[in-house]
Amino acid sequence: DKNKTMRKATMLDMLWFFSRATIFFQKQSMFDSPIEYLFHISLLETLPTQLCDKVYIDLQQSFCEDKYKVDIVIKHKDSEGEPIVIVECDGYRSHYSSQKQATKTVSRSRNIQMDNENVQIFHYTGKEIYDDCIGLAKKLWAFVEKKLTKAAAE
Repeated sequence: DKNKTMRKATMLDMLWFFSRATIFFQKQSMFDSPIEYLFHISLLETLPTQLCDKVYIDLQQSFCEDKYKVDIVIKHKDSEGEPIVIVECDGYRSHYSSQKQATKTVSRSRNIQMDNENVQIFHYTGKEIYDDCIGLAKKLWAFVEKKLTKAAAE
């Protein structure tokens, strides 16, 4: 599964790389897992044009006084990098294969949410990402756009 996921991520990365005039290439080594890489490339591939000047993607960001590191953060460009959405790419073995790991994952998300009340945290499983990375990314961007539109109206 790990090799299949890495191949799929690499293919999407190549598609994104060759389809853009602005070249931005992330190295696979920046990611803790292939599912993070695959989802990151999917976010880059599906980033709506109308959001390009409003948001950016940050990787492996620390929260709660460096106690926790999250996989992907979508941030405001204009609000001093204020986080909008946190994305956690949760492999089953790392996050849910035991009661202790599941409790740690849920507690971690709760603590991050309490320290960053305006930020949504989205958890995606490795299977979800592998099966529908583009669809998930499009839905996430739609949520981000809706959240930014609502904030601008207030």
